Amino acid sequence: MTAIPPRISYLQDNLQSIRKIAKWTAEDLSKKIGVTKQTISNLENNRTKMSLTQYIAIRSVLEYEVETNKDNVILPQVLSVIFDDENINDKRDEQEVKEIKDKVSMIGASVASGVSSNTILSFIGPISKKVSNTSKTFSWMKNILK
Repeated sequence: MTAIPPRISYLQDNLQSIRKIAKWTAEDLSKKIGVTKQTISNLENNRTKMSLTQYIAIRSVLEYEVETNKDNVILPQVLSVIFDDENINDKRDEQEVKEIKDKVSMIGASVASGVSSNTILSFIGPISKKVSNTSKTFSWMKNILK
């Protein structure tokens, strides 16, 4: 069995928090990508490994959400932290991956409990110094399909 590419692991490890930041239920996400709610639960709880097809589908709906929902200022910043520099992502050490997951989890919990984006940003500051606009080029897809 081949190893799961780090980018896929990063998405799977942060999926539940990202979904909360996007303000989607597991059922909402499942409908968007054409799978069952149980599939999303299995991915979020690491009962099954995310496939390349699932990764592409989820990244695509996330990019679409960023492009069409300008009110959610947290989501593009979180995605930028997790995925912005695809080459660096493959070289992250375990501690950096854990720190990112912890931060994203805290942000997801804050969003889920109704804390406003402005309040979240006032406590933690901008999450990312730059937010890439990959939704126009889908450069992440070129990297994962290499």
